[in-house]
Order: sequence, then structure tokens, then C-alpha cells
Amino acid sequence: MMKSRSVSPIRKSLLLATAGLAFATLHPVSAQETIMFPSRSSDLANDSYWTVSEFGEGCCTIDFNIRRWDGDSWNKGAGSAANNQDYDWNTPLYAPANGVIASCWRNFPDDPQPGVNPPNNAIFTGGNHAVIITDQGNAISIAHIKSGSMPANLCPPDNGNGQNYPSTLTKEGAWRIAAYIQPEDRPRVTEGDFIGRAGNSGNSSGPHLHMSLSPVTGTDSKGREALGSSEAMRFRNAWGHRFEAGQQHTSDGWYRLRGGEFSGNPDCATWQANSPDCGFKTVHPSPYLRRADAEAGAIKGGDTLFISGNRAVTATIAANDDTLKLIGWDLVGVNAIVRKGDITAGAIKDVKLSEPTDGYVLAAVRQSNDLLKMIAYRVTVTGGFQRVHDLSAGKISALSMATTGSGDKKAVTAVRDQAGNLKVIAWDIDVANDGTAKVVRLGDTSAGPVSAVSIARARNFDGIFVGVRDSAGDLKVIPYKISADGKTLTRGDAAQAGAVGSAIAVAPLAKGVAAAVRDSDGNLRVITWSANSNGDIGARRDTGLAGGVSEISLLTAPHGGSNLTTVVRNAEGDLMLIGWAVNDTGTNLRRLGSSKAGKASRISADVVSRSYPGLDPRDMILTGVKTASGDLKLITWDTNLVNP
Repeated sequence: MMKSRSVSPIRKSLLLATAGLAFATLHPVSAQETIMFPSRSSDLANDSYWTVSEFGEGCCTIDFNIRRWDGDSWNKGAGSAANNQDYDWNTPLYAPANGVIASCWRNFPDDPQPGVNPPNNAIFTGGNHAVIITDQGNAISIAHIKSGSMPANLCPPDNGNGQNYPSTLTKEGAWRIAAYIQPEDRPRVTEGDFIGRAGNSGNSSGPHLHMSLSPVTGTDSKGREALGSSEAMRFRNAWGHRFEAGQQHTSDGWYRLRGGEFSGNPDCATWQANSPDCGFKTVHPSPYLRRADAEAGAIKGGDTLFISGNRAVTATIAANDDTLKLIGWDLVGVNAIVRKGDITAGAIKDVKLSEPTDGYVLAAVRQSNDLLKMIAYRVTVTGGFQRVHDLSAGKISALSMATTGSGDKKAVTAVRDQAGNLKVIAWDIDVANDGTAKVVRLGDTSAGPVSAVSIARARNFDGIFVGVRDSAGDLKVIPYKISADGKTLTRGDAAQAGAVGSAIAVAPLAKGVAAAVRDSDGNLRVITWSANSNGDIGARRDTGLAGGVSEISLLTAPHGGSNLTTVVRNAEGDLMLIGWAVNDTGTNLRRLGSSKAGKASRISADVVSRSYPGLDPRDMILTGVKTASGDLKLITWDTNLVNP
């Protein structure tokens, strides 16, 4: 059993104040605050999850351990002879909420191995720790952090940055005095910021994550914050499960963590107790729960499109001869992707998919001679295809396409034309009374030189956003309103940012727009702006950063509000889904959890609302990739980006 040997002083020693201002004004008590789980699935090995190891200090102060399914049972590491044999050891931890750090220590030595006492008694029970006072007035404690792993800028010099041991262990009110940070000196953290790594410091019987939340209830006799008793934590944007001992991780029963109480029965002494009330609680720390896989032949690239909640279409470029192939797929429940019909066409260099008319798919292709061709297909009830019409345009060297969100949907292509300029064209599929259908070119408009393009529908006006890398190498996002007949495209006020690479993606917010780009350092950068209903982009709102990427898709989900998903090829060449929480106008952008799969390139993705028997509707993401072996692989992901 992984546990703290005595009640952590951090558990009741935490609270807030903000630089010189009255506590009562800035920090109303908010016992119902929802928080992010302070870990990411992408940092864990395959088949690994955080599990509750004990509730030994009451219902709500929780010790978590990583457990891995080895094919037959759950285990927590290779042994107990050394800290690094435990799966918890060195796992990155992240701020679960916006706030300030009010207590910390960072340089206590870790216990030499699990089960061995600390080397010096002048160590806080909670060891290296961070106490975050959230903007909503709660104190979150994360204890037993690995020695030296907490960034120095988050723990001021007098709090373990310049010395290994405190000058005193004295406690006044709820606080260890040596670890307490005065309000004017408190470092600020944003949800998702790295704060350290799981360790084995303080009174700990082995590496683990020790976590609690307590409301700020006022001030003590010394003017410091007072805390109430620890309360149930309310996680969101992740998944939970209650397994019985020995139950395989692939079992059904995952549920979305959406702010419900995460607490337990203190009588449940160990994670594998057999009592019906004590099945071990498990957290999958990501908004994305991997469900089903399917594969097809060798490809060079392609695109992915949902045409209903249970059917998708992929367009691929064959590896051997560049042939275009469309394949229909049915999603059966949550655990199967079934291949249906397919159809082939000539050699191409690029392809994008849209569904401007129900039951019809429009493929925009860059042919081997660089001409743009629009090909319309009718999708049969059995998932097959009938080619019904095509229409050609001029030569292009870059291609993107989106479907507008208005009642009378249109397909809109954004291309780099033969002269190197941006051209935006609206298209439709016109179905006559006799059932014949044809591709119709509607309006178009042009802009200046570009070297990369991306397009997405708008949500608060009838139109689209186009993201480009302009002639100076800078990012520009241009809004266009589209008339009801699609013949008139009116440019609105655009937004501009700094230098970017060729990987660009845009997506709409409820009242704004977001762009995800590969910045000049090769890292993922997400930028948000507000936008009004007149089709104009307003103020730049926020920026979020992640690691190295080489390909990017950007999605918003039907039930996820303005929250975002970046689907990327990361620096290691893996497919990775990263969640971002953001307000409708683009403010308060924060990074959430993430998931990854294997080596992948030529990534495409789409999202749809799905309904399940007996469950509420939720969003599903479908990713299509070229695997390391060169084949098409589809993966479905149940998605929990809904705000509680």
C-alpha cells in the first residue's frame, strides 16, 4: 500500500491571498470548483492509468499510483529495491487550476528507496510540495514531489531553492512557516503548467502522487489564510473507472469525469480490496479515450470525413501509383470500425473531403498535372459510392477545404494558385428533381501571395476563416462572409501574428477563432482571437505553447463548446491529441490532458456527435494516419471536452 505515514501538514496548511489585496474580495469560497487531473496520459506507458492506492486520511485526501496492465494482472513496477523501479517515479505533474503558489519546497532529498525512512528528520511530512491557491478560492496540495524537479521560478529562493533543509519546522495555523510564501511574492501558474515530477520525498513509503483540496475559509490570527477540511475533488476532461481486482483494463464501464465528486471510503485500505464499495478507482488523465482501430493498404496521404454519427469516408493516395481511393466505414458501437464500399479514380497529389449536400461527398483533388478538380460522389445506403460529376479549375500548389455551417451548406476551397496567390472558391452539389447531380462553382475571391493555407467554417457568422503563411512568412487569419447563394465572398478585418512554419490549422470558437501553428522554433503554438457576427476578427486574446510538432490539425467538438483539440505529429513522430480549454471569445486558454498513439505521418482528423444506448451523446474523433509501415490506420477516440 502506498501511503503517507502520517497526516501531511500540507493537507491542512494551504491557502491564499493575492498581493496586498483583501482576501474576501478576491477569493470567494468555491467548494464546487472543477479541476484538471495533474497528469497526462501521453506521459504514461501504454495500458497505464492512475489508480487510488488509499483513502487513509479520510474520504478526500488521496494517494494515487500508476498501475499497468501486463496482460494478466495489474502491477505498479518492477520491484521495490529502487525508486526508479516504480512506475510513478519521475512522471511529470501539471498545475490542475489557475492560481498562485502559496507554499512550496523543492530540494529535499528523496527517500533512498521505497520503504526506507528519510535521511534527515528536518523534512516536512509532505516533502517537496506545491500548494496552489486557485482563482476560485480553494487550496490544492500536491506533495512528495521529486527532489529538484520543481521549476525554480515556481519556488522562490527562500523556499527550498537555495538550501536543502528549512531553518525551522515550526507550524503556525495551517502553515509551515519556512515554506509559506508572502502574497506579494507568489508565483502564478496557469492550468497545465509543468510543476514538477512524482517523487518519494518526505514521509512516504514509495513514489506516488499525494493530492488534496481544501476551501479557503478566511484568515487566522496571524493574518494568514485558514482552510476548511479537505473536500472531494471534482475532476473534469478525463475518464474514470471502478475496476474489480484482476479485471482487465479493456472492460466496458469508463465514464466521463465532469465535475462529480471523486472521493472514497476510508475503510477501503488498499487499491485491490474486494468489497463492492472498494473496487479500485482509476483515472485516465486525458480527454481522449481510445476505442477502435482499423487498417487498409499502403498510402502516401489522404483525408478523413464523418458524414454521420455512424459513418465516415476516407480518401487516400495509393503508395504504388498515386491512385485516389474513397472508402466508406461504419462505426459499430464503440469497439469496431467496419469497412464498407470503395471506389478509385486517377492519379493525384493531394485530396480534401467535404459534404455540402447530404448523402454526397465532394472530393477536391490536386491532380498529377496540378489542376484542381472537384469530384462529386453519391454515398449509397450500403456505404458504397457512385461518381456523379466533376468540374476542373486552374493549377494549384496548396489545398484546403471546409464545409460552411449554415443551413444551406457550401464547400469552400482555399488554394495557392498558379501565381502563388490565395484563392478562395465556394462550391455546391446541385441535385435536380430527376436525381441527377452536378458540381457547381459559385463565387470566388483572391488575395496576396501565400505559401501555406488552412480553412475552417465560422460559427457566429455565415462564412469561413482562412489561415495563411504570407509572403513575409507570417501567420495571417482572414475571415470571409459568404452570401446565401454562395456567389459573394466578403473579406472582413483580418488578424496577424509572427513568423510561422508551413504547418498551419484554424478552427472556430463560438465568438472567435483559433490558429494552431508550428512556430519558428518548431513548437506547437495555439493563438486565439475574438471575432464578431459581422465577420471581423478583433483583439488577440491568448497564446498556448506545447512541444515540437511537424503536422497539425485543429478541431472543435459539437458538445465541447469552444474547447479545442490539436491533432499533431509530435517531435518523436507519434500521433498525439492535445486538449485545450478556452472561453468563447478566446480568453483563458489552458492546456488539458493528452493522449498519443504510435508512429504516424500524413495525419487527418474529423469529429462528430455520437449517441450510445443508455448514455448521453458525446463527441468522437476519428484520426487517419500513415503508419510506420506505410499503411492507412484509423483510430476512434471518445472525447470528453464538455465543460461541467
